[in-house]
Amino acid sequence: MLDIDKHSKKYIKFIKTKKCTSCYAEPVDADHLKTVGMGNDRKKPRIEDFTCIPLCRNCHIERHQIGNYQFEHKNGVNLWKAAFNYLMEYLTDEQ
Repeated sequence: MLDIDKHSKKYIKFIKTKKCTSCYAEPVDADHLKTVGMGNDRKKPRIEDFTCIPLCRNCHIERHQIGNYQFEHKNGVNLWKAAFNYLMEYLTDEQ
């Protein structure tokens, strides 16, 4: 079982080493697909951190403005599939 406290911030750092999932630009934000929610303590480790994908600032803003469905169709990317692949890469590297 994945220790959330141990790996949450480490996973965010891993995501930030990647290029944008959509346009391949750098640097990137770790954008949560499962929202954390406004007003929550973002420094606290949480399971939602493992739904992060790397998006550059422009793509991050665009995704929030137009929503996942439109963003995926416009940019030809499956966000949840990408999130799964990043998590699998992280877990493989941790071995």
